[in-house]
Amino acid sequence: MRSLLLIIIIALTTRFLFADAYFQQEVEYKINVTLNPDTKTYAGTEYIHYKNNSPDVLDYIWIHLYPNAYKDESTPFAKQQNLRRSRSFHFSDKSERGYLNLESVKLNSKILSWDYKPEAIDEVKIILPQPLEPNQSVDLKLDFKGKFPKSFSRMSYFNQTHFAATQWYPKVVVYDKFGWHPDSYLDMGEFYGEFARFDVSI
Repeated sequence: MRSLLLIIIIALTTRFLFADAYFQQEVEYKINVTLNPDTKTYAGTEYIHYKNNSPDVLDYIWIHLYPNAYKDESTPFAKQQNLRRSRSFHFSDKSERGYLNLESVKLNSKILSWDYKPEAIDEVKIILPQPLEPNQSVDLKLDFKGKFPKSFSRMSYFNQTHFAATQWYPKVVVYDKFGWHPDSYLDMGEFYGEFARFDVSI
């Protein structure tokens, strides 16, 4: 009886442990970007190779545009600043703020559309022209323009030569067994990102 009970326990435990097999999406970036220190702006092209290692079919890919947290007072970052009674961003001049704008997104020369996350312009959902099946991959080309903000939080400029370039590029959102994680940029909070390969020219 004990042997039978032990076998049942082992079988149930094994089934539970392997019910959701671990996977990690494959992401590769090739980024060419030009920085203008005088205007605190930058512009570039980013190539993303994305392989779907999940068991799910994906109809879109979420992208972080984290510097848009510094674009205006509608963002989760700005609202968090107000809740913490930190007024430096609230009273800042528009010229001191930052952004990251997508200019275009292409897949094999086909122009793709995207949707912003409701009430969070630092997250966009790129709509794929056809579903991305498990073990399939796509190669996206993104053109973008950005601007460094004054020092309100992590990403900032200090003068003509010092730039704190955290989370400055269009960044693929993590997809795991719980789904997508389009978490907005916050001052008090951490970042959840995919491991990736980077080839960057500045």
